[in-house]
Parts: sequence; structure tokens; C-alpha cells
Amino acid sequence: MLQPYFVKILKLPQLPACLLATLIGTVSAQIGGGESGLICEFKPAIPCLDGQTSNASSIRVQESLIAIERDGLNICLASETNVEAPDIVLIMDNTGSMGVVKTVDGIPRYCEDVGNHPTDPNCISGDPSSLRGPSLHAFLDSALAKSGGKSNVGVVLFDQSAYYRSSQLTALTQANLASIKAEVKMELKGRTNYTAAFEAAMLLLQQSKKPKDQQAIIFISDGRPNEPKSDPYAYKQTWNSWPQVHAIFLGDNQADYKDMQDIATKTGGLFFAVRDVTKLASLLTKDIAGQIFKQSAPKLTIVRNALTQREYRVPAADHIFQSGTSTYTLLLPGPIYLELGTNAITVETDFGSSTRESVFNVTRSATGPFATPLSNSCRELPRITLYNRLDEPISDFGRPFIITDTHLKYTVTTKSEIDSFTMVIENSISDRENQKNTEGANKTKTDTWANSLPFGHNSTAGKPSDNIVQTRDGDLITLIYRNPFLPPDSARISVSMSYGPAVLGAVYRDLNGDGKAETIIIDFEKNLSALPERLEFRMVDANGKKHTRLAQVSKGEIEFATNPDGTPSTTRVIVTLANPFPFGITSQPAPDSLGRTFRQDNIPLIDNYFNIQDSLPPVILTAEVKEVNGKSVIFVTFSEPVNVLPGSTTPLVIKRDGVELTADQIRFSKVAQDPGNPALWTFEIDPNSEFRPVGKDSVSINPNGQIKDTQGIQPTVKNFRPMSGSAPKQEIKEIYVISPGTIKGEMQPAPLPSDPGPAQFIPIDRNGNPLPGNVEGKCGTCYVGQSGVFVGPVFHIVTEFPVNYTFMIYSNLGAYVTQTQGVLSAEDLAQMQVLSGENGERDRYVARIVWNGLTAKRDKVGTGAYVLKAVFDYPRNFTLGAGSA
Repeated sequence: MLQPYFVKILKLPQLPACLLATLIGTVSAQIGGGESGLICEFKPAIPCLDGQTSNASSIRVQESLIAIERDGLNICLASETNVEAPDIVLIMDNTGSMGVVKTVDGIPRYCEDVGNHPTDPNCISGDPSSLRGPSLHAFLDSALAKSGGKSNVGVVLFDQSAYYRSSQLTALTQANLASIKAEVKMELKGRTNYTAAFEAAMLLLQQSKKPKDQQAIIFISDGRPNEPKSDPYAYKQTWNSWPQVHAIFLGDNQADYKDMQDIATKTGGLFFAVRDVTKLASLLTKDIAGQIFKQSAPKLTIVRNALTQREYRVPAADHIFQSGTSTYTLLLPGPIYLELGTNAITVETDFGSSTRESVFNVTRSATGPFATPLSNSCRELPRITLYNRLDEPISDFGRPFIITDTHLKYTVTTKSEIDSFTMVIENSISDRENQKNTEGANKTKTDTWANSLPFGHNSTAGKPSDNIVQTRDGDLITLIYRNPFLPPDSARISVSMSYGPAVLGAVYRDLNGDGKAETIIIDFEKNLSALPERLEFRMVDANGKKHTRLAQVSKGEIEFATNPDGTPSTTRVIVTLANPFPFGITSQPAPDSLGRTFRQDNIPLIDNYFNIQDSLPPVILTAEVKEVNGKSVIFVTFSEPVNVLPGSTTPLVIKRDGVELTADQIRFSKVAQDPGNPALWTFEIDPNSEFRPVGKDSVSINPNGQIKDTQGIQPTVKNFRPMSGSAPKQEIKEIYVISPGTIKGEMQPAPLPSDPGPAQFIPIDRNGNPLPGNVEGKCGTCYVGQSGVFVGPVFHIVTEFPVNYTFMIYSNLGAYVTQTQGVLSAEDLAQMQVLSGENGERDRYVARIVWNGLTAKRDKVGTGAYVLKAVFDYPRNFTLGAGSA
């Protein structure tokens, strides 16, 4: 347990603030630190440093305290050594408006005829009690105290002209103070001439050896300029060259101070409007003097420990001023390390135009008396933790560790407020030169810093310059954390490298259900530190043919599997082939269905083969539909031998035009296996099925358990494959025309009706009646003739399937006559004459369309020969499976 510390200040002069320090006592137990197991930092509450501190100033602390804290130094700027002292010109208004002629209504006035003054009807006095002179005297006293005799001063008095008693700037010293005050003489005369006043002030400042930003003008007046009469504002032609002008307006007439306000704004100075002149002295000695005599800002501070030869450079931004004071704290990049004995600490600050130096001693000793009072804080030792690829810590209990990852993951935990540190990784190898890797780290006020380091596993040749630690199986890797400011504040840990995970097993998968083996899952005995760069696979199909695929990480085909919680599983590798195997392997023993690993340096894989188990359900390789003895039969070749459940009625699923046929629409009556080929089966269609399969229909194994491979694996998804074989062709069997008046081949006269109706072409049924309806070329109310005699020619279409038709009629000279188009649906054909098919042929239908002999213009055509152009279009027939034509 830490004992309380007592601090005694030895030979320290009286100083205005305090020196803060942080010392760190113990070191990491992993290096060999103190018995307490803690690192302690402290701040002694002693006066702060200024230029009066000497080598005799010292404090004595216990030897377990080994550093001054990074924010443990306070610097005082109470003396005048670093105050900016500019050269100053005082401009005082002595015009008549400053005085008092009479008082009217309790207000001092500077004119007799109040209310009739041409420029100021109110005539309010600017300085009725004549306080502007004494106030400037008070300012000179204050300026002397603040500047330490470094300022030079000039005085300009003005009315309608400007004058000064001394044509030179005078050093503001105690010896010259009385003579400078004597120059501030109050008078009451004349008008107001800003231009003359500032010309005189600038003539004085031309003698200054200081730059413009170290010059200033204090301007006191109560009125607007009215001289010279030619241009009272001529001064504005030169005001860009003036230094800061601090303007103070005296009086109660607010309409008169805008010009003075503009001057202050233009030059970046202060502006004040003062009604109560009794407050002028306080304003000059506090507000104005505080603006002019500013403390110099430190540019750079260098802190050195002569005993350790360590130097700290603190930039301007790390000088933290305490609010409302001239004291600042140095924010060091880290604690100042102290060796045993007396440490001489030098603090040297550069203010640009000057420097200052303070020196004090800190002695670490086992014997007192010790400095008091003392504030301190303790923290635990720094610690390095190692992690595996799953971010699980593997460095518990301080034992040696084994790791096989490509990247060694580690964290450094420390309460030390440092901005940077180094991590050194050493490789201890007996048969070759040690390899080292050093990295820097940035860290600001955080407890833990994490990183990972790449290794060159199994490399045959070490390359120290590539920033990769070369390792082999059995190598011992040591990680060392080093605090750049406190050498004892460090930690180390070692890890043993181990290679050699074996393949436990592998299987083929069809994860997307397309019937292709695109996925191989490989389980390894141990965690892999990186992905295999390439893997090769060989598959044997049901016919004994070998197929080979090469998977590569560079093509995105190899990755680690994912655990249920979303983390990567480094013992399982997933291979997704860009070019899948076209089908699964046979369920029969296949010793040539193998995978292969290749040697690579970054993980412990060497050239080796491993078996891959069959885990794929069977798929259909080929399917053909045929008519055998008037029955539809599907011949199916599977990717491997299968078993079909006896009595199966729906082992397969048929798809036509993207629509699956239901079990009620197509059923199987007989299933048989080819004796010579266990992967070939025949499926006979029940004659009572509503549909019969045809070529170009698609077929899939039904995932209802009626088909399984010899290992009992059944499909879980439907995988359709197009069937080969014939399908019904759609075409016109015959088309012919019978002339008007023909009955059973004989011609009879048939007069046209007086009103033949709106249509020229009328489809009729088997009885000669118009087909019902008035769309798709039909005219159910049209007149077509009587007693078998039609009003015009009859077009006969002989077809097996529904058809769309277009008729165009021309004269024998090619002149256009008329045209029509229509649809003969399955319902329409059912009303037509049927020609029964023979020898397995389909039935044919005779469709008739009557032309009433009118042209497109509703004129009756003449007797003669005409030409018919007929176009037929067959839509896809879902029921029969016939394609469009």
C-alpha cells in the first residue's frame, strides 16, 4: 500500500503561483517494476516559476516518484519583463467648446446665445470641470508602471491649429514624468481641426523606432471637425497610415461623436463616449492602458532535464492561460522523467522579442525531508492483451500463447496520458537473424490502443525491410510497449507461432437450387490465419467422366463461413465456383471426387488432397417425350442412380409456358427403371390426363419425396429442364373457294339482297348460319342467303387449331377491292364441320366465310376473276402444347 508523501519547500523565493509536477513510480510487472504494482503521478503545490527562480530553488521527493506530470509546470508573468510597451502620442482638444460660459437649465454651456449657435445649438460643454488634463496625468502614471520605462510619449494639443512643446518623443521614465505631464496644458480657444492634430501626431511617431503595431494614439475631443474650412475631413486622406487610434468623446451631444467613432473603427482602436468626465481617468488607466500594454505571448518553451539529457519542446498552442490572470500552464507532450539524485530542470521561454529562463531542482531521495503539500494519483501497470481472429483474448493468466493468425491482434491498456509511443515486435529464431518490426502510435488521453501486425508465415527468405515479421512454425514473437517519456513504464508479452490445420471434411452443395454444384464447404481442424489463395476440385459424373474446377481468392470464389452471430468462422471455408459443376456427383463410391490445397507462405497449407463427400440431391440431366403405342412416355436420365417410391403418381412436375400443370391435369400411370442404366427411367402418362406433355415443355423432380438418390437425399427445390421430342405443328391443311350460287358443286343464280348489311365477310357455322357476335370478324345479324344458296363466294379453311386470318382481294389487274380479318377460336371451331383424323392424326375443322360481293366502297363487284391473298397466324396453344406459327 502506498504511504502518504510529505513535501517541504527548500530555499524557494516567494513566487505568485504554483509549480505542478507528475511523477510515476512503479513499472510494469512484465518488465520488473516496483513492489506496489502501481505507477503513481504527483503534483507538488509550490509557487509557480518566473524569472526570479534560481538554481538554489529545489524540492525533495521520495525516490518512488519518478516524473513531473505533463501539466505540472505553471509559469508566472507578473513582472514587466514581457509586457509590450508601444510608443504613444496623446492628442488633447483645447477648443473653446471644452469650457463653460454659463449654465442654463443646470447644464454647463460654452456659448452666451444658447439656441442660436450656428454649429451646435445646445452649446453643451465637453469638459466643464477641466478633468481631461488630470486624467491624462493619471494615464501617464499608469503607463509608466505598466511599461517599465520602455515606452516613448509625445503630446499634441489642438484647436483650429496644432502645437506641442516638445518636438521629440520622450522616454516615459520616472525622471521625465514631470516634464511630460507639463506638456499636457489645458486652454480654451478656437475651432476644431482634426487634420492639423493628426499631422502633428504622425510627425512625432516618425521618430519612433518601433513598428506600426507597437505604436498608438490616444485622441480626446468633444466636437466634429470644422477646420480647415476648405475641407474639414482632409485627414481621411492619410488615416490608412495611422496606428491604432483610441478615441474618447467628451460631452452629452451624441450627434457630434460619429467622426471620432469612424477613426477608431478605421484604425482598429477603441471608442468611448463619455458624458461624466469624472470617469475619464479610470477609463484611461484601465480600459485604454489594458489594451495598449499587453502581456507578450510565449512563442515556444523548452524544458530540459540536465540529468537525463531529455528535452521537451512546447509550442505556443500548448501554453494554457488561466482565465483572468497572466499565469499559464505548460502542456508538455509527456511527463518529465526524473532519475535518482538531483535533477536540474530548466524552463526557457521565447517571447519573440525577448526570452526568460527559470531553473529549479527536484531531488529523488530515500531520506527526507520531503516536499509538502503533495497531490498524487496512481494508476495500474500498462498491459498488453492478445486476441485471436474472433476477438477473443488469449493472453489470460500470463502464460505463453499460441497463435496461427496472419495478423496478430493486440491492445495496449495504459492510463498514461501520452500522445505517442512505440511498439517493438521481435522474432527469436535460432537458425537465422532476428527480425524486428517497430511501429509508432498516436494516442491522446485514451485508455486503450489497438492494432494488428502482419506476419510472413513460412517464408523461405526473410525481408526485414518489408515491415512484415517473418515467422515459422514454433517461432516465439515478443511484443514490447515502450513509453517514450518514462522508460520504466513499459510492458511485454510473448506468443508462440503454430502451423498445420488438417482438413476434417468437405462436401458439395447446391445452395441456390439450380441443380449445379457451385458450393464446396471445407472444415479445417484449426483456425486458419488467412484464406487459401487457390483450391482445386475434381468431380466424377455418373458416366465416369472427370470434371475439374480451380477456385481463386482473387476472383472472389473463396471466403470464410459466417457464424450464427455474424462473426467469421476461421475453421470453415466456403468456395463458390464462378463456373459450377453442371450436376452433382454419383452416389456410388467415387475416390476421384477430390479437393486439393496448395502451399502458400502466409498460412500453413501445403500440397495435399482430400476427399469430398456427396451431399447433392439428384437432378434431371436429360428428358425426352415420345409417343409409344399411342401413349405419351417421358424418358428421364438423372445425374446419378435414383430410387422412385413404388406407386408414385406425381414424381415429376411439368411446366408449360411458365405454368406448372397440376396433379389433376397430368398424372403418371407407370414408372420403370432401365435395367442397364440405373440413372435412366421411363414415366408413362395416364391416358385420362387432361394434358399430354410435348417437346419444349419443362420437367423437374417433384420435391415430395417420391424420388431420392441411393443415399436417401431428395431434392428440396424444383429444378426444371426443357424436354426434347416433338410438338404439334400448326398450319392450314387446305383453303378453297366455291363460287356464288353453287349447291353441291352446281351453280345457281343468287340475287343480292336490297340491304346486304354492314359487313362484306360473314363467318358461318356447319348449318350455314352466321356465327354469333359482332367482334373478331363476325356479324351474327348479317344476311348470307337461303336454302343453301349464299349471296357470294364462300371461302373454306381446313385447320386443326384455332387460327387468326386476314383476307385481301384484288382484281386480276392488281387493283385493290376489299379486305377483312378475323379470329376462329376453339369455341368457333366446335360449330364447324369436322373431318375425323385417321392413323393417329388430329381431327380437322372446315371453317366457311361468305363474301357478299361488295367492295370496300360498298359497290357491287363486276363479273370476272379476282385474286385472294390469305394470311394465317396461329397463337400459342397452351392446351395442346403447340407453338405459335
